[in-house]
Amino acid sequence: MIVDDDLSQEIALRAERCVLGAILIGAPLPSRLATSDFQSDANRAVWDALSEMTEERVPIDPLTVADHLFATGRLNRVGFRSDLSALLDSLHGSMADVLGNAEAVEEYARIVRKASKLRRFSSWAK
Repeated sequence: MIVDDDLSQEIALRAERCVLGAILIGAPLPSRLATSDFQSDANRAVWDALSEMTEERVPIDPLTVADHLFATGRLNRVGFRSDLSALLDSLHGSMADVLGNAEAVEEYARIVRKASKLRRFSSWAK
């Protein structure tokens, strides 16, 4: 069962990155997600930045997100040189895949939300 849990967590983390990546290239924020749905602290920080920027009608792209994270004191939380940089690298490294999947942002959001619910149920059961 541990292998299944590890695989499930890996799929959820990948879905989180896909949601964020799709938004960075123009997909709208899925309304069904909340900050607490993200497992990764870095992904939660990026999601918060994206949400705030959308609310403030600030254009979203990798540079404006990095600037927003810096301005709000959260860039270190994300680790621009690690997590955000890796997200950007994955976008540039497989742009065709990401662009092809931007339309699937709602499906990625469903996976993230499902994993979030499973984590909550699991913590309640302990």
